Amino acid sequence: MSDGIALSTNLSELPYGLFHSLALSLESGSLWRLICNDSDDTVFCLSQSDIERFEKLNDPGAQYLRYLGNRGLTVEKLLKRLHTLAKFHGPIMDRPQLLLHRKFCPVIWSRKEQIRVSIVADGTQLKLECKANGFPVPRYEWRENGKIMACGSVATLVILRCPCTARNVFNCRVYNFIEDGQAYTEFYKANGKTSESELISDIVDLSNFVSAPNPNCQQCNLNDLDRIYNKLVNASATTPAAFGGDDGMLDTMDCTTAVTASDKVALIISNRTYFPNMSNLITPHCDAETLAEILQSLKFKTVTLGDLKLEEMKFIIKEYRKLLGEGVYAVFYFVGHGFEANGQCYLLPTDAPGHTYGPQHCISMDWVLSVFSDYNPALNLILLDICRKFLPSDLDLFTQYAEQYRKNAKVNRNTVYGYATSGGVGAYEIKGETNGVFMKYFKNRVLNQQPILNILNRVFRDIEKDKKVRDVQIPELRSNLTKPRSLYDPFVVDGHTNSFENHTIHWRLMHG
Repeated sequence: MSDGIALSTNLSELPYGLFHSLALSLESGSLWRLICNDSDDTVFCLSQSDIERFEKLNDPGAQYLRYLGNRGLTVEKLLKRLHTLAKFHGPIMDRPQLLLHRKFCPVIWSRKEQIRVSIVADGTQLKLECKANGFPVPRYEWRENGKIMACGSVATLVILRCPCTARNVFNCRVYNFIEDGQAYTEFYKANGKTSESELISDIVDLSNFVSAPNPNCQQCNLNDLDRIYNKLVNASATTPAAFGGDDGMLDTMDCTTAVTASDKVALIISNRTYFPNMSNLITPHCDAETLAEILQSLKFKTVTLGDLKLEEMKFIIKEYRKLLGEGVYAVFYFVGHGFEANGQCYLLPTDAPGHTYGPQHCISMDWVLSVFSDYNPALNLILLDICRKFLPSDLDLFTQYAEQYRKNAKVNRNTVYGYATSGGVGAYEIKGETNGVFMKYFKNRVLNQQPILNILNRVFRDIEKDKKVRDVQIPELRSNLTKPRSLYDPFVVDGHTNSFENHTIHWRLMHG
């Protein structure tokens, strides 16, 4: 502690500048909600009525700090609370601790076994788990054959179990550091203090985990195709009729053609604050932040927006379509209130009226698809994390509204619909969880290097195994995708240079 701040300082007695900065950090991503939402530490808890009251305020972070100060809580107690939560929520808990000048702690291994390997799922995957301690929270950088993997900063890496991966070399770099340009940077870097650290793990030996070729591994499948092709070629030398024409050869060539993207873009919308017309939600902003971080690690240009009104949603969706084009991988994710009417999903903006809304108050997916209809991305992944209950009192209005799209229906290829739940039922948040049900499981699977259809099917099976929600939330998948496209697929800009550069410029304008 410094600047006259001691561990025993009451939170309500912090200097104005520090108090204001700390309050803002608690409001970022609704961090204060995570701190107060724990029945095991009642001194930090708020009643539901207090939570709703704070949410209506312009400065809930400041109000929560004053509330804690009135309970006699000190800097030391808040630091302990944040340190405990960091074990579950990671770096999101760093900033308030840094503002309070918690001591920098270099990274150290949490156990003698730097990387622990285990067999998971149905025996077709390996889990590599690396654990370290330090403050700020350690970041993880996985490497395969010396190259950094595009999996983001995760302590656990899940890879396919097959001969291909067993031949590769994996290790992990663990590090932490103090960011430049922050309010606390000068304090941590003054007088030559240590402000960064790293550890490099030993190389992990996977030779004891070799399995038969894995059907989910693209390289294993290519090797099988090569063997089959060679057999056919050798057979053709003595049996010319082995090929029944050109179709078989074309199929083989198509299977071995690399699947690539000319660009990767994503629009993420999270609507959480609907009061007073409807109940507020808890996890949408955290869900959006989780997905954005993952997609950014996979080189997606992401635009993430929250609590949008109707006209704002329409505007940004129209702007987003300018990023679409031939060869592009596109992800559209909406999390918030929604419903279904006459077989069509509707997204609710934050300014929608209570239960008297009509088509003019909502965003229909018919309209969204019509906006996208003139563009043909190589992958158009649409993830709807909404309820699909049948709510409208006047269904005829929605039926009449949808007729205009039925008459001029245009279906685009390469579209994948991932619904968090099925028609007629809800999508849920679990009290105490950082993410909603769908994102809780999606984030654990999406970094697997598998086709997106495989990923979604595995997510759905994970939800099916969750006893809390399996009977009330049943996800649904629709697709007309024909190639095994994965969010990991590499960029190939050749032939698309102009469109790639135009997308980059427009993406920057959207971010501005």
